[in-house]
Amino acid sequence: MSLGLMAVGGLLSANAASKTKKELRNIADTPGLDLGAAIAESKRYSGDTRALESSRNTFNRAELDRLLESSIPGYAAGQKQRTGTAMSLMKGELPPDVEAAIYRSGAGRALEGGYGGSAAGRNLVARDLGRTSLDLMQLGGRNFESILGSTPQSGIANYDISPQDVIGLRGNERSERIGLRTNAATAPGKTAVWGQTSTQMGKSLMELAGSVAGAAGGSGGMCAVAKLCIPDEWEAFYFWKELLAPDWFRQAYNTHAPAVAAWLEKRPVARRVVTGWMKSVLRNLF
Repeated sequence: MSLGLMAVGGLLSANAASKTKKELRNIADTPGLDLGAAIAESKRYSGDTRALESSRNTFNRAELDRLLESSIPGYAAGQKQRTGTAMSLMKGELPPDVEAAIYRSGAGRALEGGYGGSAAGRNLVARDLGRTSLDLMQLGGRNFESILGSTPQSGIANYDISPQDVIGLRGNERSERIGLRTNAATAPGKTAVWGQTSTQMGKSLMELAGSVAGAAGGSGGMCAVAKLCIPDEWEAFYFWKELLAPDWFRQAYNTHAPAVAAWLEKRPVARRVVTGWMKSVLRNLF
């Protein structure tokens, strides 16, 4: 029995190792990421993510404007006015009120000089405006840059899923799954555990059988009946008798075995009956 258990244990362990090796090979052969599928997945979600981005950014801008207007009454009108002024200057234009003031000043100087209503008076105003047109454009540019730098900006949401994002996401998922599959493949399964248990049981039984056989060898005639009826298996019967049989049977057997063996030796029919019973005990045991 012990050798049989060890053989079964070795077979189970070998099968478990073979399955583990096969599974690890399958894991190693896991295909790489499909770039085409990643790009297609990115396109599939791009419409929804961009719509979500637009909605979120619109809300952020409106919320910022609301907070600024609430904190600085007239902020929106002032922002619009200074932007309009900067744009006019960038075109070389003067704001209407400034232009009117210059015109009045130029007209006054024209009247003082005796040019009122004449072409010279008109040229005087034109000269004043033309002399500053390039400066006005440069000033407008600087003002516009200042507006851009000083205007509070709302946060910009970016929900777009690029192919690189999809590849990174699916790559991480793939790595985690491979790790889990590898752990599962190398963890002792039912077959491996039974193989190890059977092998250990077989070794333990061999050691126990050796100690029992040694005791039986020095037991004189205590196992005489088993030696007579099942000479090839008497050690196994001795093992059953000493460790598993009821106390009353063990005591009776050890006491009367020599006399019963001598009686059975002359009665082949009775000996065959006892032989059959002993073998049935061992079959049920193993």
